[in-house]
Amino acid sequence: MHLQKCLTFGVHIKSLGLNYLCSCDGNPYDKFYFKDRSLVEIKNFLIHSKNKNSNKYDYTIFESNNVKYDEYRLLFLTRLWDSSSISAESILKTYPYFSAEEAKQEAEKWKSSLDSATQNRIAYIRELKDHFGDRIIAGVSNDDFSRRVCPEFIVDPSVTQRNNYISMIKKNYICITSEGLHHSIGWKFAEYVAAGKAIVTEPLFYEVPYGFYEGTNYLTYTDVSSCIESCEKFLRDIDSVHAMEKRNREYYENHVRPDSLILDSLKVALPEMFE
Repeated sequence: MHLQKCLTFGVHIKSLGLNYLCSCDGNPYDKFYFKDRSLVEIKNFLIHSKNKNSNKYDYTIFESNNVKYDEYRLLFLTRLWDSSSISAESILKTYPYFSAEEAKQEAEKWKSSLDSATQNRIAYIRELKDHFGDRIIAGVSNDDFSRRVCPEFIVDPSVTQRNNYISMIKKNYICITSEGLHHSIGWKFAEYVAAGKAIVTEPLFYEVPYGFYEGTNYLTYTDVSSCIESCEKFLRDIDSVHAMEKRNREYYENHVRPDSLILDSLKVALPEMFE
């Protein structure tokens, strides 16, 4: 019954669009209010603030300089998921309205999905590195799980350090990404659009509004061979890379940049104001 209610409610949800973690100067959401905070929360905040770059989440740092490069490399940076922490009990903490049986089934579904995504990502990285050699930077972030299952694919921490990563994606790279949790469109995808990149991705499960299409804004793959094929297509035709970079930069300006995203939302919520 609860699932059916969620599905019924879903017909009233309008598509917002692509999202990623960003902010701007003076955003009140970034402020920390000490009232009713535990000592642990306050300590973590102070540690985080000490090391925080004030521009870390400024949305403008993703914006590209629109340089057209004569040749390109490939970039596929991702993370792996450890499913061992998923259990019926952990599901019930998030979905307390589930029955014990529903929670068990949901946990099994989550574990299967995470394990499948992890196995696929490892396979993609292995095959892409074998095929493209020094034409690709591909690997996973450094964490306990990755060190256990594929230490050979852990990239240097300097690559995944946020400022270095953002600088890198604005250079001569074609960006590869994969499906996120629960078929979501990952934040990296939106970051690549913000940087005006040519993108190779698994098929998008959710529709992106305002005219964002396969073949126009991204190429897709469903397995290793089709991923290689899409990448090779770009590498053989640099003009197509430049064309997609231009289209994605324009889409970012019109529909992903925070002010544009808010304007689109207002047009949907209050159409009479824009007639």
